Amino acid sequence: MSEIKVEAIGVLVSFPLASFPKDLAGTKILYVTDDWLGGSEQLGFSKAAVHTVLVSNLKAADVVMTVSPFLSMQLDGLSSELKLTTPSPRVLPNGCPAPLSPARPEIRHEPVVGVVGQLNERLDLNVLEAVRSTGVDIRVIGPRVEATRGYQSRMTAFLRSPNVSWFDAIPASKVPAELARLGVGLTPYADTAFNRASFPLKTLEYLAAGVAVVSTDLPSVRWLASDLIRVSSDPTLFAHLVTAALEEKDDEALNARRRKFASNHTWEHRADELLAILN
Repeated sequence: MSEIKVEAIGVLVSFPLASFPKDLAGTKILYVTDDWLGGSEQLGFSKAAVHTVLVSNLKAADVVMTVSPFLSMQLDGLSSELKLTTPSPRVLPNGCPAPLSPARPEIRHEPVVGVVGQLNERLDLNVLEAVRSTGVDIRVIGPRVEATRGYQSRMTAFLRSPNVSWFDAIPASKVPAELARLGVGLTPYADTAFNRASFPLKTLEYLAAGVAVVSTDLPSVRWLASDLIRVSSDPTLFAHLVTAALEEKDDEALNARRRKFASNHTWEHRADELLAILN
């Protein structure tokens, strides 16, 4: 068998403790996907070790990318503080799977509110409890991975509420259909530095399923700049936005508009953006 020669056009580092390999050609891209420094304890890493590796990678990188505008501002601040000469960070956000086209007619939106993903301290329980108090049916899909006892107790009480159904983790292959059945999808993230630096996947995934979205106020939501996403971090107003969205008549034209918006933010689009940077 003849030897296949592969020439590297780029080297991408996207792990807090990974460094660029030595003597490997190609554009060196540092892709910061979370607030690695601020969330080091949450991620299970030494903050000192993360800081050392991050600074080293910033110095070595030809291109710096982040998953959110807030994270780009953080890295700019770090570079200025340490007087580093580094490339200006570019934003390459998370994406979503391509929307089903055409939509599956056998799957209809149900009069239910959904929360999909891991259940942990990143979620704002004040917001979720306010939604629960409206009496709407809430469907929760995802594993429990809380770290603190107090939060655990509140989450248990929430999941045991009469109008809340919890389904734990489900196979990835079933997620698109479950999303499409929701009447409203929630992105109820708490206002923390780690969350402000993040770019939640589910917001775009709800839209790709043609589902209405209500989110807490995050820089990533502002970056998307779409009237298809209702936004508030006030628990009472958030709950009002949820009930208003749920009461709206199911409108296929609006559902199609949501899917169209998401189609501009697919993983394929993100890959094209990355390749454009490499080229």
